[in-house]
Amino acid sequence: MKYSNPKIAVITPCYTESDDYLLDCFTSVKNQGLTNVSHFFISDGTSLPILDTLPIRHIKLDTTHNDNGNTPRAIGSLLAIAENFDFITYLDADNYYLDNHLASMVDLFSIRKYDVVSSLRVFLDLYGKVIPYNKSKENRGTHIDTSCFMLGRKAFPFATIWASMPKPLSPVCDRVFLQKLFLSGLRVGSTKQKTVAFRSQYKMHYEETGMDLSNYRNLKDLGNIIKDIDAYLNSDESFDECISALGYHPTTESLISQQLCVRNMEENSFF
Repeated sequence: MKYSNPKIAVITPCYTESDDYLLDCFTSVKNQGLTNVSHFFISDGTSLPILDTLPIRHIKLDTTHNDNGNTPRAIGSLLAIAENFDFITYLDADNYYLDNHLASMVDLFSIRKYDVVSSLRVFLDLYGKVIPYNKSKENRGTHIDTSCFMLGRKAFPFATIWASMPKPLSPVCDRVFLQKLFLSGLRVGSTKQKTVAFRSQYKMHYEETGMDLSNYRNLKDLGNIIKDIDAYLNSDESFDECISALGYHPTTESLISQQLCVRNMEENSFF
């Protein structure tokens, strides 16, 4: 199906990001070269005055949800569905799109019958310098960052997963979301193009490339995140909560290894 001037919603959860980050994010969407794009910034219980000066859709939530942007993503998605958008994409406020990101995604939808299309990332440090990190799982399509998804209409009902997933899983929300898409039989493809600039807050991306950590503060330790998720998934309450919210109960191993996604990609050659 060929799309002519599709209506695209870009959903950006925001919390306490700097003006520079917010402007980079906004400008990257503005410069995509498509005329029917609406950029929704969803402020999660915080005041970000610069957003009121920009030509965007600024939705202000009156309380903070502390779920890695999941509630703002869900609210923005519901607005897009109600307003009859053709595609929903996400872009975290500390990231930005590179040239031709949106057009390349729409082009792939036009060529192949996918329900969801994704891209790859360029990894940056917190100051915007490229990190020479080659994430093999991502290159195989077994991990997709939240900023790299574009949902077609068939995938719209799954946007509620952002809001319903148990809060302890929010640090790996993109992994949970991707698993749910595959379990539901949706077709996921990739442009195989690195069109999202991702400012990494994760220590492993710096350590694995031999970078000096003394220049960076408050980087996230993936090992500690995994321990917390494992503790939750092995707790008594997690089974009922996950079945109710997601329709399945993930395991820590499945979220980290993404074997379900590996099998899907190998069997269907979507990447």
